[in-house]
Amino acid sequence: MSEKITVNLFYMGLLATIVSVFFSGMAMYQVYQKQVKSDLQVEGNMVAAVYQETDSAAAFDLFDSEQIRITLMDGEGTVLYENQADAVQMGSQLDREEVQLALTQGSGVTIRRSESFGTPDYYYAILLDNGQILRVSVSATSLTQILGQYYLLLMVLVVVLIALAVVFALLLTRRLLKPIIKLPAEMDDPNLADDPKRVYPELAPFVREIQSQRRERESMRQEFTANVTHELKTPLTSISGYAEMISTGMAKPDDVPRFAEKIRIESERMQSLVSDIIELSELDQNEAPENPEEVDLLDVAKECADQLSASAERRSVELWASGEAFVVLGEEKKLWEMIYNLVDNAIRYNRKGGWVEIQVNAGERSVTVRDNGIGIPEEHQGRVFERFYRVDKSHSRATGGTGLGLSIVKHIAEQHQARITLKSTLNVGTEITVTFPEQ
Repeated sequence: MSEKITVNLFYMGLLATIVSVFFSGMAMYQVYQKQVKSDLQVEGNMVAAVYQETDSAAAFDLFDSEQIRITLMDGEGTVLYENQADAVQMGSQLDREEVQLALTQGSGVTIRRSESFGTPDYYYAILLDNGQILRVSVSATSLTQILGQYYLLLMVLVVVLIALAVVFALLLTRRLLKPIIKLPAEMDDPNLADDPKRVYPELAPFVREIQSQRRERESMRQEFTANVTHELKTPLTSISGYAEMISTGMAKPDDVPRFAEKIRIESERMQSLVSDIIELSELDQNEAPENPEEVDLLDVAKECADQLSASAERRSVELWASGEAFVVLGEEKKLWEMIYNLVDNAIRYNRKGGWVEIQVNAGERSVTVRDNGIGIPEEHQGRVFERFYRVDKSHSRATGGTGLGLSIVKHIAEQHQARITLKSTLNVGTEITVTFPEQ
């Protein structure tokens, strides 16, 4: 970011330099033209005054030089005297703009290309008292010639200005970014966004949003930590109690197998909980699939149905997958886990003799898991994808749920830019659809 700002500021300085040099040259040229015209008028008036005083062409010898050209003509434009060209060959000058201005206004100044010499010249013509017209002219200097005369000075000026542009670009970049660079260290200050000395007013809403997100994230982290502690404490207490009874001999020999089974169940529950926590942690760190590939969701749905068929059979729930081949770009392992968690939940929160269907719809680019289980009360439907949120905690623990399955589903769907919709009626069933975007 700092490099981009520095480069942009440098280009602005360079552009300002080029524009300044160009317009300075133009201004210099305008001043030069004005000065030449003024000097030419003074010179012409002096020549005219001397000539009219002496009434002799010999007066022109006093002003004869290579720099100034003097032409005397009668009222018809016929050249009577010329100090730098052949008067006979020049012909009538009556159609010249400066001559016409002299005849109509008394005097006139123009700049045009000379027909005699082919050079751009300044002309000043004045109508004399005797009806004759006196014209003086000097060679014009172009803008390029003027700039050429100051070429070295302009080059030094440009180099100096470019160097200053670089220095000021670096200094301005540091000054502009200094408050922004300090923001992370001061982000915990609740009054930061209201202090214009530390935060640009334009960035104040951005800072408030970051602080709000940080507070929300911190609250979620604390809540998550408390939930994890609570969820682990229950099985640990159970395991510790059964193990103590066995180790101290308090358990009867006939109860030892039953206690051991309890310890095994609670251990598996802890293992499942830890696995889900690790999975959520990994999902939080990755915003997009790490190794995207083409995945046929119908194949994934059928594989999940095979994997969970035993679990469904134990609960007397019929399970099947249907639909058509549907390929998306994503991470197969995560997509498998997403569908697996949806189906696992549908089985856990079902009833004896119930059913679960996985339907893959290529036309609608969706995967739907529907069941005729216990359903979700309407007041809980907006929160079931939150971490550790359970509609019925006792039923969830009885079925071995961790309360993280649907949260994992939500994260995986978001990573694949998919949309989740939930429809559920209490004691009728639940339908959860994951719809994928066009690719």
